[in-house]
Amino acid sequence: MIDIKDYYETILWPAPYVRQALKRSAQLPESLSALKNLYQYTFAEHRIFSTDTPFELPLSQKLEPQKPAELVAHDDNIPLSIVTITRNDDHVERMQERTQAFIDSLYWLSEHYAKPVELIIVEWNPPSDRKPLGAQFKFRKKHPYLSIIIITVPSEIHQNYQLADDLPLYQMIGKNVGIRRARGKFVLATNIDVLLSKELFEFITDDDLMPGRHYRSNRWDVDRTILDLDSPEVMLTEARNLCFQVNYPEGVKLKQDLNHTANSHDNHASGLAMSKLHTWACGDFQLLHRDDWAKLTGYSELDAYSFHLDSLFAITCHYAGIEEVALPDQFPHFHIDHTLGTPVKSNTYIINEKKALYHLCYMSLLRSDYQMQLRNDCYIFNEPHWGLSGFTLPYQQVSRADWEVTELTYQSIGENKSPASRQSPQYFQSNEKQYEEEVYTRFLSEAYFKTEIYLKTEHSAKKLFIWGAGKRGQIHMNQLSRRGISISGFIHGTNTPIADELDGIPVHSASDFLLSADVFILIASIFAEEIIQHLQSLGAKEGEQFLVLM
Repeated sequence: MIDIKDYYETILWPAPYVRQALKRSAQLPESLSALKNLYQYTFAEHRIFSTDTPFELPLSQKLEPQKPAELVAHDDNIPLSIVTITRNDDHVERMQERTQAFIDSLYWLSEHYAKPVELIIVEWNPPSDRKPLGAQFKFRKKHPYLSIIIITVPSEIHQNYQLADDLPLYQMIGKNVGIRRARGKFVLATNIDVLLSKELFEFITDDDLMPGRHYRSNRWDVDRTILDLDSPEVMLTEARNLCFQVNYPEGVKLKQDLNHTANSHDNHASGLAMSKLHTWACGDFQLLHRDDWAKLTGYSELDAYSFHLDSLFAITCHYAGIEEVALPDQFPHFHIDHTLGTPVKSNTYIINEKKALYHLCYMSLLRSDYQMQLRNDCYIFNEPHWGLSGFTLPYQQVSRADWEVTELTYQSIGENKSPASRQSPQYFQSNEKQYEEEVYTRFLSEAYFKTEIYLKTEHSAKKLFIWGAGKRGQIHMNQLSRRGISISGFIHGTNTPIADELDGIPVHSASDFLLSADVFILIASIFAEEIIQHLQSLGAKEGEQFLVLM
């Protein structure tokens, strides 16, 4: 028997999709009141939280206000510090080429636009059998505009963390190391497989950025063959042509749309920040004034896999009064495609020899959002020694910029201990388990029951097809089949190879599938908004030929 609480994380829609579904439900005609009622039940996040027992967050009003001591003299003449983290291993294919492309693109951009920029690369837990980053990559000892510093977090500090033996790199804690030591007026946290577009770089190194803002850029995913191009200038010129999907605030689009306009915020959703913010792939580009990073103590240093911690930071910015600025497609950043790890169950991630590591689950993210909204306050993630501020960490300046006139020195301030998170992963895990038992099963059982009644009452004479042959679609198929709902087939709409049948049910290619009067489609794909637009272009109407499953 399938335990539906184990699948809650998989089938739970991202909050922007929920907002769109609720918005559409309010516009449905009276003749579709049955679908309207179904949507307003299954997509009402507050219904899940109505019986929620608060879990304790270290909110700002409970803590003594304090301004973190500076670890380095900052300089408002440096408009931007860029912070990233890596180690010299093979955690992603062609890692050396990706990192060199990232470095070379910043050399080129800073010189092309004549902008002083600092790049901090945090080398976390360097492998003992590999060269250090300073020896592995090509750096220019002198450069007119770009200063590059490598800060090393040695294995002795890494061993202080619970997952040290299985997780070789703590992404967000490492970024905090760089953020805490950045000299620039604004600080961008990003990753080594990202290229900043020319337009974006020019914008974020100009004088138009403001404190109290959380700047976000749409991530354009580009084919990894970009690494085969000759120079950073050519890469940045060709990146748009190599794009295959774009991560917008309201979801993923398979093809870039240069006339794309983001859906406006509205009041049809629960009001949670997650339903309004641009949290898609947000860990690749989060840009704030240095004081705003300090206000929230950087990213959460939860001793866990980093999944969802970037979104938690975005939510917390919202409740701290730091306004999100989602930049239009004129200012994209490019993410070089790579193979991901494999998610398992609801709150673990397979990495490093297929060991499952805990990460914050999506429902904990929403519950944190709900608690901050309820109390009109923000989460302060870490103790004052966040970013390993009490440790004297080794560093190497591999590129010195012409604008640098004094020697770079860092102070060590506060306790030299780690981790710094105010909450333990065990607290979240025990809370999630209790919540699963009390709420998940009841809510999902009721939601599936209402979906069953709707389909049997409104569309019993039609053939039902699930659009989405991934894990989400298969879970829905199993749950509906158990309730006597017959699924005639899956519709597969991406280029990912897939079997001709799943659990004995045929899989049809979207390009070959014919929409007819006796067919009703159940959308269960992460590309739901794009599928809706496609079906509507064929004349299909929501509630008559298709619906979005919860």
